[in-house]
Amino acid sequence: MRQIPEQFLRKSLLDLHSRLDQRGINLILGGGFGLFLKQLDLLARENSRTLLPVDAWPRPRTTNDLDLFVPMKLLISLADMQAMRTILDELEFEAIQGSQFWQFVLPATDVKIDILTGPVTEAVKPQLKMDDNRRVRPRGDLRLHARHTPEALGLAENQEANLDSGSPFEWS
Repeated sequence: MRQIPEQFLRKSLLDLHSRLDQRGINLILGGGFGLFLKQLDLLARENSRTLLPVDAWPRPRTTNDLDLFVPMKLLISLADMQAMRTILDELEFEAIQGSQFWQFVLPATDVKIDILTGPVTEAVKPQLKMDDNRRVRPRGDLRLHARHTPEALGLAENQEANLDSGSPFEWS
């Protein structure tokens, strides 16, 4: 696998973010590229407090994909998830066969996107469709799923969402 130039990853992320942001949709960037950008940010700051001194850090490097985590508030919204799929299509991302609802690639650059989500609680399960392949999506007609990643524990903290009933969603 060839290394994807960092500027292709950055451009793809910014293009997607700007379109989603216009609709009030926010995702969480994780994975290797998220760590890469965080490391660059810390290196650019003066007096960053870290456990290891900066000169002991490994050289910043990235991966070939963008791991995008869907917050529960977005995942339970069919309209927002449909808008996200429309934006992926408009940006000319193509579904990857075998994972066609949660992995996409931009053929011009080979940038790959993984759509992921964190823990799913019992409170929201009635609003979601889940399968044995760890795919999860809101109920309704949709060609976009998120890969259930229960080990992404940080996503369970401080998430705000309202259920269809209007009552606030609470993590158990």
